[in-house]
This record gives sequence, structure tokens and C-alpha cells, in this order.
Amino acid sequence: LDDAEVGRLAATKASLLDTEDALARLRELDAVLPAANIDQVRSALSAAVELYVRGLDDDELRAECEAWIERGIAKVPVQIQVEVRLEMASKAADGGRSDLALGQVDAARALFDGVNWPPEDRVPMLARIAEARFVAGNEEQARADADATLQLYREQRETIQDFWRGAALRPLAEAYVTMGADAEALKVYRIAAEEGTSNP
Repeated sequence: LDDAEVGRLAATKASLLDTEDALARLRELDAVLPAANIDQVRSALSAAVELYVRGLDDDELRAECEAWIERGIAKVPVQIQVEVRLEMASKAADGGRSDLALGQVDAARALFDGVNWPPEDRVPMLARIAEARFVAGNEEQARADADATLQLYREQRETIQDFWRGAALRPLAEAYVTMGADAEALKVYRIAAEEGTSNP
């Protein structure tokens, strides 16, 4: 298996463990962390996120997972750190813990705001953060963030290479779908399709 496949396997295995075995698995992950490459750390983080899900109603396990994830994400680029936080937010929301989900969304946004992203990266990441915020329960702020992201695209469109414009907009359209804003989603999908025709 390559590192990405190992990561998916590790995450699936982690989701099946009981609390005692989960804590033991975290110790195993600690042992590999110092010498791991980025792909291996990402795989370990996927496993730790699944263990975090197991700990949504187990304060001890959740605290151990959160501490491990804090150590792990320090070894990967900021974009992956944001992705991990959003993954945790999604899992927490699915588990009925909107409080934890919103905390992870806020952490993801704080990480995001610490970097000067080019607009072709800024727009889709802001869209994903807005979508995660909506799912976590802060619907009004999420919609405002999505609308602000569309305005950002309009303001910075000319600075984005034409072959990136559709890809930048697609996550925003998907976020509007999640929010039930079908008219806005269709409008953004149409813009993305039109942008795509400018560079076949």
C-alpha cells in the first residue's frame, strides 16, 4: 500500500476501536510521528480524527485525541491543518456536537486568516469554511460568509488566471447547495461554466 492507502486503512481501523484500544493506538501514532513524512503524518491525522469521533462523548479520549492532533498538525502545511480542522468539524456535527464543530470551524478560520492566500486558493477555502460553519449550526454567519466570498471573487477575478476561475468557484456553488440556497448555487455554477469556456 502507498501512504495514502495506508491512511485510509488506518482511519477505518481506528473507527472500530474501543476506548482502551483507541488510547493505545494514539501511543502507537506518537511513536511514528518524529520521523514521519508529510504523507505519513496525514495518514496518522486521519486515524486520529476517527479516534476523535469515538471520543465525542468520552471526555478523556477526546482530550487525548485533540492533544495528539495539535502535535500532528504542527508538522504539515497550513492548508492541511485547515482541512483537518474542517474534517473534525464535520465529524462533530454529524455526531450532534455543534459546540465542538463550531470550535473547530473557528480554529480552521484562524489558521486560514494567518496566511496571505492567492485568490484562486482563498475563494474555495473560504467557501468550504462557510459550508462547514453552516453544517455546524451557525447558519446566518455562514450565509454571510458565502456572500462575502462571492463578492471577493468578483473583486479579484482579474487577478485569477482564467483556467483557475471555474475551480475556484465550484466549492462556493456546492456550499450554497448545502445551505439550501439553490438560486445562488445555480448562479455561481453558471458563472463557473462561463468562465470555463474562456479557456477550453
